[in-house]
Amino acid sequence: MQQGFPPYKKLIPSHSASITDGLLSIATTNIKKTGGAGQSNLKEIKEHARFNKALWMKEIEIMNPDIVICGGTFSIIQEILGFDVTEFDSGANIGKYEDRLFIDFNHPMYRISPKLFYAYFKETMQTLGY
Repeated sequence: MQQGFPPYKKLIPSHSASITDGLLSIATTNIKKTGGAGQSNLKEIKEHARFNKALWMKEIEIMNPDIVICGGTFSIIQEILGFDVTEFDSGANIGKYEDRLFIDFNHPMYRISPKLFYAYFKETMQTLGY
């Protein structure tokens, strides 16, 4: 384990109980509240985000996270909420709104090696002190 993060290979499958516990502490929400078509149009997502802002902000309030990971929607959320953006050592853009950190991150379906995805996430979280 390196600074609290196991190597990616060790996560699968030997740590399934730990993974289950971790996943139980994670929630997801979409700012676009309609079904997708396998591809996203950022203009359409922005329109939905503006229209549904009160709903997704209520969802975030109910879930009460310390960190919100924006899967490809960071620029939209930043524009709507109006927070300042800071670039961290990992290269991730991060903003703060109502005592929550919003992290710019790729969408989970982004086509990238899981090892690379995990390494970037790990570095970003370590930069934040996790």
